[in-house]
Amino acid sequence: MVAKGKTSGVVDPSMPEMPSSNSKEFKRVLLVALRCVDPDEEQRPSMGHVIHMLEPRDLLLDSDDLIFLSS
Repeated sequence: MVAKGKTSGVVDPSMPEMPSSNSKEFKRVLLVALRCVDPDEEQRPSMGHVIHMLEPRDLLLDSDDLIFLSS
């Protein structure tokens, strides 16, 4: 299903609010989920890596932003 690009079929239709299958966040979560169930368990990410992959990249601040926020 996912290999054919039909990502909307992986979402439970009984969810109260359906995520947009075109959103970057949805695709990121889907790709992480697929890595977590890799048939080769050696290829599966650690929980720390999963957390890192799911962190919003748009909200990361560089050191200059942190200095500005702390003053």
